[in-house]
Amino acid sequence: MNQIDDMPSQPNIDELLLTPFFNQIDENSTSILAQDEELIANYTSYDLFCLKTRLLLFLKEDEMVQFKKVLLNNRMVVTIKILDGSIERNLTPNEKEQLKGYINEITEEIIISNGRKERSYCLLYYYNTSINIPEEYQQLILPYLEIETDTAKIKIRNSQVFASIPETYNFKNYQEIYEELNIKIVTMLKNAYKEGYIPCDQNFKGNWELVQVNKNTCKPNWNYPSFIPDKSKFLFDRYNNFKINIRIPDNQSFYHLVAKHINPVTFISGYLQFLPNNINEVRQIYTLVEYLKTQDYSFKVSINRLPYKPKKIPENCVIYTLNEGLFPVVISTK
Repeated sequence: MNQIDDMPSQPNIDELLLTPFFNQIDENSTSILAQDEELIANYTSYDLFCLKTRLLLFLKEDEMVQFKKVLLNNRMVVTIKILDGSIERNLTPNEKEQLKGYINEITEEIIISNGRKERSYCLLYYYNTSINIPEEYQQLILPYLEIETDTAKIKIRNSQVFASIPETYNFKNYQEIYEELNIKIVTMLKNAYKEGYIPCDQNFKGNWELVQVNKNTCKPNWNYPSFIPDKSKFLFDRYNNFKINIRIPDNQSFYHLVAKHINPVTFISGYLQFLPNNINEVRQIYTLVEYLKTQDYSFKVSINRLPYKPKKIPENCVIYTLNEGLFPVVISTK
């Protein structure tokens, strides 16, 4: 994973993404490439592994890091190339400067850890686009996962999981341990999304009829596949105070029928839109809408659209809001 290409020719230093990692060249050696450079390196393969994984945070999804050694001042210095697939990317001057800053920040942490005789932290997980779980949910729930392991030290920062992994453990090397931990996190995320795990306090827990999973996480103890097919998405939207949109017949007569039972009420292009306060309210509105769909709404109505709500509503009329146009308030008469 950390294979390095050698390039003994003297390069243009301004074109390079340099790291502080190098192999000192033996001045008495007759061949740069023939010597055992690993014996006089100021880094390990794990250091490069940590650098590579952590740089992924600053790259596009299909980009990857490649290490390349170049000869500078009697040293084989480790440099970095950014590949898009198998093709080297031509970085803009601004991109190059940003990456140099990231490289310096990461390698400084690695060098400090090595000086303390500690294992550096690699990036273990930040989000995975291939597991069919929304990125936003992954980032929300990751800090609340309780990742138990005897093989590594784990820390979570800004919804990113980092691991300090030993060189070997139970006859497994650090890369094998890394893969096992990564699979474990993906499994935990899949289970969390399936069960509807969500961060919660006591008010949120009570309003949405949740049960405690651990200190800061809850899950629903209900199942309503007919109107909440995705529990995690539903609770994620409630956590973020998003409105609910219920699909309804898109005609003025049905709007009139709904507005007789719900006040205030807002519609938008064939949807009933509302901001619920608790799960009971959601159940009641969904049940009401399904009932009203079975009723006769073929009657005709006349409507009057206004820019604002009137102080007094005429008798035998209903009022609702259309979330569109310059005249959102509708007075509907049967």
